[in-house]
Amino acid sequence: MVSFAGGNTTPASTVHGYYKPASIAASGVLAPASSHMALALSGDIAVDLALPANPRGGANHGYADGQRLRLVQQEDAGSIAFAKGASTSMPMAATRVLDKTFDWIEFTYNRSASRWEEVGFGAY
Repeated sequence: MVSFAGGNTTPASTVHGYYKPASIAASGVLAPASSHMALALSGDIAVDLALPANPRGGANHGYADGQRLRLVQQEDAGSIAFAKGASTSMPMAATRVLDKTFDWIEFTYNRSASRWEEVGFGAY
């Protein structure tokens, strides 16, 4: 299980310590790389994202049961949608859109069902 705790930041971190991957340029599947991730888009575009049921190594190397994942919109440019019904590995109560700085969504991993379940959402 990956947890968010104190530590050293890197150039791939925000000032708050969130991991920031490369800017997202298209819709697709987002592979979790940290328990807290700051997402930015490559321009003023709209993308749909889903989370994978298992990491690249397959189900035998799956995510830890109860693993939490918080995703935060890094800037006001563009929008990131997590659509209800788009993926069996990510059931949603409703479509959630991150389109303002600091909008966030949080998931927890259910290992027995091989899916990420929404546990929180905040839009500003």
